Amino acid sequence: MTSIAIDCRFAQFQAGLGRYTRELVPRLLSRTDGFSYTVIVRPEAEGWAVNLPGRPTVRFCSAAHYSLREQLEVPRILRTSRADLLFTPHFNVPCFCPVPFVATIHDLILHRYPNQASLPKRIAYRVLMRRTVMHARRLISVSSFVATELRAAYGDGILPRLSVIG
Repeated sequence: MTSIAIDCRFAQFQAGLGRYTRELVPRLLSRTDGFSYTVIVRPEAEGWAVNLPGRPTVRFCSAAHYSLREQLEVPRILRTSRADLLFTPHFNVPCFCPVPFVATIHDLILHRYPNQASLPKRIAYRVLMRRTVMHARRLISVSSFVATELRAAYGDGILPRLSVIG
């Protein structure tokens, strides 16, 4: 049986990625597709995870987003949960992700407005975004506008792996 891990660590937030995650994941888990699911959540989101349909395995990750610890802890969780695939509702995928992954791209904000972040954050963003775009098994764009920006930034080679949902 194929095992899919879903990174739900943003679920604790009320807006943006949190809302997207809280709305999308229960619908995915309600499907009768024969997959087994593991959801990765922050301990603060445990209450949300307990009420998910399909009774997925819940794994906790308290590492801060975009941290070195996250780069080590998430791959460990994926290995120990024996995931075959990672779905992440954002672009932040560990650099050494041990399984194929599908990522959602919501915007390229720091491509367009780089002065809004510190130099280390801009560098980390560019490295993580490029790695995600170039190595994802599939990319999900939340709009045609974002898909156009992705093509402009990373080339038409991503088109076979790019799906637009909005």
